[in-house]
Amino acid sequence: MKKYVIYYRRWLKENRSRVEVAEQEANAKRFVAFNAGKILGTYTEMEDQPTRRPIERVELAKAIEAAVGSSATLVIPNLGRMVKNAAFTRALQSSYVDFVCLDQRAMTPQTINMFTTAADESSAKISERSKKAMAACVARGMKLGSARPDHWKGREHLRGTKLAIAAAAKKKRERVQNVYAWMMPEIKARRERATPCRRSSSG
Repeated sequence: MKKYVIYYRRWLKENRSRVEVAEQEANAKRFVAFNAGKILGTYTEMEDQPTRRPIERVELAKAIEAAVGSSATLVIPNLGRMVKNAAFTRALQSSYVDFVCLDQRAMTPQTINMFTTAADESSAKISERSKKAMAACVARGMKLGSARPDHWKGREHLRGTKLAIAAAAKKKRERVQNVYAWMMPEIKARRERATPCRRSSSG
């Protein structure tokens, strides 16, 4: 009997272009049943993130590890736009996991190298366009990021938070050093006395 591990993608916000988990589950179960297989485990990644940072995809790593460890096939019911994500395709490629994408059948362990290369090129082009656009804005005198006049509007209380945290940490280190400053000469003297002993024992 064939073994399968399923990797779902889930969104909290509604969008017509997104495939709900229920539909992904139906497609995955239909595929496994058609191949007379057995589902060993399922992993669901949350795509909606509160920040703009890239998703770490912890569940994908777990799914790949489970599939590789049990010699199972990783089933991805909804790959979607992730086919253009270099980090995603490279994770699949470097793991050498056996996988199948139900909505992108052309992407297989044998063809993933081409998709990864295309994703890398797409990512590089997007980065280059972004850099040129920002450089053009700066050349026109436009202020970007926190330099914009309205950047902190409604969030004035957060301005300088990182600097304040760093300053507080520095003061704390200084206080600790001052508290134990009287001990430093004694510690230094003990280290100097111990050094000859270590040298003689090693010799």
